Amino acid sequence: MRLPKHKLVILYSVFFVIATVVGWGAVHVFVWDESPLLELFAAANVSSFIMFGLDKVLASLGSNDSPGHDKPALTQLASRQGGRSGRDRPMAPRLPELFFYLIAAAGGSVGILVGMQFFRHKRRKFSFAWKILAVLIIQVALLVTWQSYVQ
Repeated sequence: MRLPKHKLVILYSVFFVIATVVGWGAVHVFVWDESPLLELFAAANVSSFIMFGLDKVLASLGSNDSPGHDKPALTQLASRQGGRSGRDRPMAPRLPELFFYLIAAAGGSVGILVGMQFFRHKRRKFSFAWKILAVLIIQVALLVTWQSYVQ
């Protein structure tokens, strides 16, 4: 049974929030006690980087026609047993782009941009990269404005 996209977004958002809160606590206790906002951004970026890596793994499990790659073992097994494989029937549910836009808005835009380069994932989707970059620029502008009011 495959979940609808909106339920996947909710499910993965809950995972992201839990990972960010745990990461925020770890950063606060073990790394530094500087600014709660900076700690939150650090935790959100680490969580978004991890979630981007998870999407790369799910993409490699679900697709067998990417150039230069062998079929994953699960896809070979499905094709031997008479089942459809590849893009017709992905082996694992992918994270929708809406999820990445939401976690970028929650402070994880740097983690997504770094994850794009590190995992070599979604690098050809210029519209996706520009939207994440636009969110980052807005966040930097808001952070600079907030810092000027605090001091």
